[in-house]
Amino acid sequence: MSQSVSPPGYRAAYTLRLTGSSGLVLALNLGALVLLIPAIALFVWPAIVRGFLADDLVFTLTLSLTDGLMLLTGTLGVVLAHEGVHGLVMRAFGAHPRFGIKWELMAAYAVATGHFFSRNQFLVVALAPLAILTPVLWLGTWWAPPGALWMALALAGILNSVGAVGDLFMARQAARHPTTALVLDEEDGMTVFVLAPGDILRDSGLPQVDGR
Repeated sequence: MSQSVSPPGYRAAYTLRLTGSSGLVLALNLGALVLLIPAIALFVWPAIVRGFLADDLVFTLTLSLTDGLMLLTGTLGVVLAHEGVHGLVMRAFGAHPRFGIKWELMAAYAVATGHFFSRNQFLVVALAPLAILTPVLWLGTWWAPPGALWMALALAGILNSVGAVGDLFMARQAARHPTTALVLDEEDGMTVFVLAPGDILRDSGLPQVDGR
């Protein structure tokens, strides 16, 4: 992929590319496995409190064709919803997102090509699906009756939580830069831009030296 063009007054400070970075992809997959443990615990909790586990109403479920389709819909639907939330937040910040699948990574994406988000805007974009969808789906497991609907909501919630591992990593990397930073979100990563030295001096009010 070609190098990103810096916005006026900024320089590239950090670039993340997942395509071709097998080590990082492996680390994120391991991170997803770590997230799987608390995610399962979170969504099993309602089943325990509501007595589903004690009455064998979860893992002994016999699936009909309709039940199987419901679980499949929940699995695919949460992927679409996850990227849809990214896109809606991007639009709220004035961007024009597009959606697709990065087949090399087997991952869906929402990206606003050429749009520079402020650091804090990017943090909101990155974390919105985890902050919105996971609580909504978790609350749904307190309401849904035992059976395929409950399983679909729980499975979707677990997948949404685990699938946010890349968002969490990118948010962490962006948060390490100052609030004045700009972030260019891309299909397989991101680039963070910080104020060039001269602009930092002008913003700070410190004297500048000619010929810097």
